[in-house]
Amino acid sequence: MADCWPVLVQIVMQFLWAGNFLVNKMALTQGMSTHVFVAYRAAMATIALAPLTYFERKKRPPLDWRQAFQIFMLGLIGITVAQNCYIIGLYYTTPTFSATFINLIPVIISLVSMILKMDILDLRSKSGWAKIMGILVCVAGAMTITLYKGQSLNIFNHVRAPDSIAKFFSTPHSTDPSTDPSKKNWVLGPIFNVTCVIAWSVWVIYQAWAFKDYPAHASLSAMVCLCATVQSAIVALIFDKTKGWKLGWDIHLFTYAYSGILGSAMGILVQTWCIKKKGPIFAVIFNPVSTVVVVILEPILFRVKIHVGSLIGATLVILGLYSVLWAKAKERAKMQKEMGKMDNRTAQDGRKVAVNEIEDGGNGTVLCAPKERGKMDKMGNSMAQDGRKVELNEIDERNGTLAQHGAVEGDNKDDGIMEIG
Repeated sequence: MADCWPVLVQIVMQFLWAGNFLVNKMALTQGMSTHVFVAYRAAMATIALAPLTYFERKKRPPLDWRQAFQIFMLGLIGITVAQNCYIIGLYYTTPTFSATFINLIPVIISLVSMILKMDILDLRSKSGWAKIMGILVCVAGAMTITLYKGQSLNIFNHVRAPDSIAKFFSTPHSTDPSTDPSKKNWVLGPIFNVTCVIAWSVWVIYQAWAFKDYPAHASLSAMVCLCATVQSAIVALIFDKTKGWKLGWDIHLFTYAYSGILGSAMGILVQTWCIKKKGPIFAVIFNPVSTVVVVILEPILFRVKIHVGSLIGATLVILGLYSVLWAKAKERAKMQKEMGKMDNRTAQDGRKVAVNEIEDGGNGTVLCAPKERGKMDKMGNSMAQDGRKVELNEIDERNGTLAQHGAVEGDNKDDGIMEIG
């Protein structure tokens, strides 16, 4: 049952992330400011993670200027840039489009790692070719979604949401471009989505390099979110002159809390826990689940049409993702196998050295393997017995008496009974 928990947690998390795409889009249809959203989301995540830092106070190392700068850069790349690009890309496109592009993150990470020579590409192995084919298939899928629309499908017409719910999700007087086909921008939308994916991938690689052995993950995440809150607030003040900062008991506040607490804070903790339990491949292998959920729920809630191009592109992206993940899993297993062989070889070499080496510690101690020590103990016992026989037959020089002669006399006087003092 313990092995099932990571799977269940990942599935629940994917449904929450799917809800995050839909809730964000719903808030955008209600006039939510994109830049203010990023600032409030980072602030909510900081508030949610702050209490957990108390439990890491003993193992949290003090920060120096170098680490402070790295945390600042993580907040800038992973939240301020990536989240602003994500929400603007979602503003100009659809939840299905954005959810599909998120699946490119592991692929971009592999590509950037190979460019930076952090990851080795072996074209002589099946895993190397699977990685290349997966990247190409993902790129083909992304281009298909962007450039090819195709015929619309009405597969969810019979399960569409009631009029009251549909109006709530898509307000007629909304400024959201996706509710008005004339305002959709299929040039800026994909550009912002691609920029989001690249920034997120660089953020993951940079964090793995800068804080590989950092012991306090919740504290690190809280500090990154705090820096991003300040950065995003400055960006929002510069580029957004609306009254979006005002909070009320509306869909905007719900979106800030949902995205910050469940989407960011809980997502960070769940991913960290799953990586420790099952490894990094397991943590991203469930990402397509959120895409499938969004593909099913978006036409129901928003009453939008699904096109053939979107389905074909999403399928290609998911297939390419799993091809890359399969290649990474094979390489990881091969590396672990080679490391295991090296460890066994080292252990065997060490055992041979221990058996054949005699180390003089100044007191005549012989260091050797347990099996050889047993043989040497037997040899020592045999030598001790031989020495005892010699003692019985040697001449006692102090008394000037031959032990052997005394034994003969003892035979004559005491019936052969003799005590050696």
